[in-house]
Amino acid sequence: MERAERARALRVVKRSGSRQAFDPGKILQGIDIACGKRPVPEVDRQDLVERVVRAVEEEFQTEVESSEVGRRVAEGLRELDQVVYVRFISVYEDHVTINELMDAARAEANRSSPAGESDLF
Repeated sequence: MERAERARALRVVKRSGSRQAFDPGKILQGIDIACGKRPVPEVDRQDLVERVVRAVEEEFQTEVESSEVGRRVAEGLRELDQVVYVRFISVYEDHVTINELMDAARAEANRSSPAGESDLF
C-alpha cells in the first residue's frame, strides 16, 4: 500500500473516543499555532511533520491515539525551541492553571538546553 493510501486508512482516536482520519495538515496547524512568532523556520516545521507522519505510519496499522501523535510532536518541538515546546504541551497536556504551566516550564528549563539556546528561567 502506498504512503498516501496508508495515511488515509489510518484513524486517530481522540480523547473523547471519537475517531477521525489521520491528517498531517492538523499536525502542521498545531505546530504553527505553538510557534506563533517564534523563529522556527518553515522547513523545520515541515520536517517535523514528515518525521512524525513517517513514524506513525510505520508503527501503527489502523489506529493511533491522538496522545501518541502529540507526544511525538512534543518531542520534536523540544529539539527545535523550548518556548514552542512549552506552548505546545500547555495545550497537549491540558494545563489548566498557571502553576501547572510554570511547573512544566521549570521542568523543561532543568533539562539540558540545546546548544546556543538560553534557559527559560
